[in-house]
Amino acid sequence: MSSATCIICLVAFSEELEVVSLKCRHCFHRNCIRDWLKVRQDCPQCRKVVHHRQMYRVILSFDTNYETNEDQARNDFDRVLFESQKERIIHLENQLKKVTKENEGLQKLLSNTKLHTEIKIVRQKVNYTILKEYIINISRQEINELRQNEQIQAEEIESLTDELTKARSVEEKLRTTLNQIQKLIVDASESEDAITFFENFVDSD
Repeated sequence: MSSATCIICLVAFSEELEVVSLKCRHCFHRNCIRDWLKVRQDCPQCRKVVHHRQMYRVILSFDTNYETNEDQARNDFDRVLFESQKERIIHLENQLKKVTKENEGLQKLLSNTKLHTEIKIVRQKVNYTILKEYIINISRQEINELRQNEQIQAEEIESLTDELTKARSVEEKLRTTLNQIQKLIVDASESEDAITFFENFVDSD
């Protein structure tokens, strides 16, 4: 078996079957390694842990004057990986330039005296607003407490008024009873005087 053979199916690489390389640089037929990774998560050759997304297509050349081997596959993989990393570096450099430019613009704005003054005024307004809201909240709490106390006092006054009304009613009843007793006493006294007069009249005869 030559080095240009897929060790999974033991079939030599050819233009008819797509060849891919793992991150460990070992090459296999795409279908073979895909089926393999459904069962295991490692390279069939070196047993390094891999993922199905870590596969890179390898472009192999097949002609009468060139014999494909695994070294060529590794070179192709290195080239693909290099191009991918190069594109990523270019993208990161562009992002860095963009962020640097935005940062320079912000620094210019911050160095503007007028902007500093406006920021100071805004902060003062914010602090005043916070203080105002705090005072309003305290005042509302005090008003609520006063209203609660007023409600309690109103309930106490109402209770005292009811008790006073009841006391006056009892007092009126007592006065009526007292008048009745006094009348009975007067009537009884008059009756005793009449009896005494009659007895004296009888004795004189």
